Amino acid sequence: MSAISVSIVIPVYNEERDIEPVLRKVAEVAHAYEVVVVEDGSTDQTPRILARLQRALPIRVVTHPKNVGKGAAVRTGIHEATGEVVLIQDVDLEDNPEDSPQRTRGVEVEVEAVCRILRAWRTIFEVPISYDGRTDAEGKKITWRDGITAIQTILWCRVDPRW
Repeated sequence: MSAISVSIVIPVYNEERDIEPVLRKVAEVAHAYEVVVVEDGSTDQTPRILARLQRALPIRVVTHPKNVGKGAAVRTGIHEATGEVVLIQDVDLEDNPEDSPQRTRGVEVEVEAVCRILRAWRTIFEVPISYDGRTDAEGKKITWRDGITAIQTILWCRVDPRW
C-alpha cells in the first residue's frame, strides 16, 4: 500500500514578520509534503520574502495580483494542490505544523465547504491538534464579523435548494 500524498496550502497576506519562520518550520516537519503558498496580493515585503524563500525551500508560490481574501486564497491553493489530502496551514501558527501527520486523517475546511460536504452526506473527521491562538497585536485578523459571515453561510447553505 502506497503512502497518501499530502499538500499543505498556506494562504498569506501581509505576513512579512511571520512568513519565514513558519515556512522554515513547515519545511522542517513536513518535508515529504507538497507546500503551496498562496500570496494574496500583499502590500508589504511578503512577496519579496517569498521569492527568496522559494529558491531556498521546497515550496511553490502562487500569486494573486490583488487581495481577494482568505477564502479565495484557500480555494486557489486547493485547486493548485496535487495531493490526495489537502491541509490548510495559517501563518499565525494557531495550528502547529508538527501536527501535520495527525491532520492527514482529516481536512480542515471553510464553513461553505463543510456545508457542501455535509449536504452530500459525507463524513468529516476531526483530529486532535495543538492550538496556540495569537492576539490582535500579534497579527490576528479574524473578528466577530467573520462569525456573522459563517452563520450567514450556514443559513444560506441550509435553505438554498441548489445545495
